[in-house]
Amino acid sequence: MDAPKISIITPCYNHAPYLAETIQSVLGQAYPQLEYIIIDGGSTDGSIDIIRRYEKHLAYWQSARDDGMYNAINLGMARATGDILGWLNSDDYYLPGALAFAAANLDLAAPQIVFGNTFHFVEASAEHWGSDVVREHARKDVFKYDYLIQPASFWTRRAWEHTGALDESFQYVGDWEWFARAKKKGVIFKPTARYLAAYRILVTNKTRMGRAPRWVEVARILDTYAGADYARVFEQVLKERAALLRIRKPLRRWHLTRLEKLVFRFSFPHIFARVPVSQVWDMLETIGYE
Repeated sequence: MDAPKISIITPCYNHAPYLAETIQSVLGQAYPQLEYIIIDGGSTDGSIDIIRRYEKHLAYWQSARDDGMYNAINLGMARATGDILGWLNSDDYYLPGALAFAAANLDLAAPQIVFGNTFHFVEASAEHWGSDVVREHARKDVFKYDYLIQPASFWTRRAWEHTGALDESFQYVGDWEWFARAKKKGVIFKPTARYLAAYRILVTNKTRMGRAPRWVEVARILDTYAGADYARVFEQVLKERAALLRIRKPLRRWHLTRLEKLVFRFSFPHIFARVPVSQVWDMLETIGYE
């Protein structure tokens, strides 16, 4: 049987220091039916020279002003003809065999998403960590917490068509909204313990820079998919974040996590009487600990 065609989109804007590594990780898969598309937003830092260096291996590329990352991805997806789709941001990279694994584990006749683990690392730092999406998938609800890691996710064309394009009104968490919408539409989620990608964390990452505007978008997703009551609790957690962390940190340091439920239900009944402790920690992680 012929290998299914895989279309990968890379949105790019002024990421010259990392772009070549991203491109090489896609082309280096040596996948026989690859359609690679790069949508650049009009870079001025040398990214265009890097793209031209690999031009003969690309199905399509353009460099023009766009309306942001999610618009660039949608533009690329509109041109894509693959049976399997995915996007890889211009500072991340695939691990060997990622595309072949996706092809072997997706049923093209069904609306499916396969998603694996990702190696996270902070640029210019020794800080790094892995993930456990199989465990997260079993314990978490994507309507309430974004546990899928986008660079390590691939889906069938039927999943994309069934779910629809990315919502370009989002600037920070449009990938989470798309995954939540896919679940609501009945797309099949298939987690795997295999590591498929590496996620580079920069001080310029949108998830770190967004802060207040990003939190507004998170509340919007929670309101839409988890319900208005859950979104209101998130907003309360956001307001009480500093006080929650002041109590949580010493309990963790002194190995007294068994007391968390009692302490927090007593200290913040307006939050913990409505939402389990674990879900409040998910909210804090979504907001950020810094």
